[in-house]
Amino acid sequence: MQRRITRAKKKIMGAEIAYKVPDVEDAPARLASVLRTLYLIFNEVYASRSGNALTRVDLSDEAIRLVRITAKLMPEECEV
Repeated sequence: MQRRITRAKKKIMGAEIAYKVPDVEDAPARLASVLRTLYLIFNEVYASRSGNALTRVDLSDEAIRLVRITAKLMPEECEV
């Protein structure tokens, strides 16, 4: 996972893609993609394709942390 992130960062820098924080108005339109990604991260906890452990506690903790942040940022959204 770390290698993928590193490669993605290099590709973004190489393409000179500017980082832009989305506007608050764009958040509802992006929510489904964010939740789908968080679900996939959490799903990897129990279906880990790498390492010797059956579960990935590090991914579980990170997924829960990110869901909590999302819930704080969008408390009116019942899907979170």
